[in-house]
Amino acid sequence: MSTTLESAATTAAGARGRYLQLTLIAIAAGAIYPILYLRQSYQTTMLEVLHLTNIDLGVLYSILGTAFLVCYLPSGWLADRVQPRLLILFSMVGTGLLGPWYATLPGYHALLAIYCGFGVTTGLTFWAATLKQVNLIALMFDGTCRRSGRTCRIIFARATITARRSRPSTANSAVSSARPSSASS
Repeated sequence: MSTTLESAATTAAGARGRYLQLTLIAIAAGAIYPILYLRQSYQTTMLEVLHLTNIDLGVLYSILGTAFLVCYLPSGWLADRVQPRLLILFSMVGTGLLGPWYATLPGYHALLAIYCGFGVTTGLTFWAATLKQVNLIALMFDGTCRRSGRTCRIIFARATITARRSRPSTANSAVSSARPSSASS
């Protein structure tokens, strides 16, 4: 009986840890992206304070977009070879260091470097690592999801469905074998 209680306590502690990991990932994503997209709310203020034209601001966001384009391709490869936690940590520290530099209202050439850096820290190391870590959390939940109730199914539905698609399904093969084949007349 004590073994059952110990295993239940271990399962509950593991579930809390996984929920904590998922919460921290959501907080990280919520913290890392708003600084990149200040333009959406403060474009006129940014133009005035940074002494930029609309073309200059467009070039900065073009640099960011180009960095994303270049960095997204190897980001999946990198996420498969380096622990996602380390990549997320690097992204948070890198973006955290670029943010105060951005807040000093640097010149245009420094802004080019900052936006390129944002592209690397969010495109290369953050996004793919975040998806990989969420997938790993979902795979850890695979065995306990049925017991932990509706919340787990709602939060991890997408990742769990993706993980289950990679496994052969006996239900689908049974249904397809029960259907009569259509013969052409």
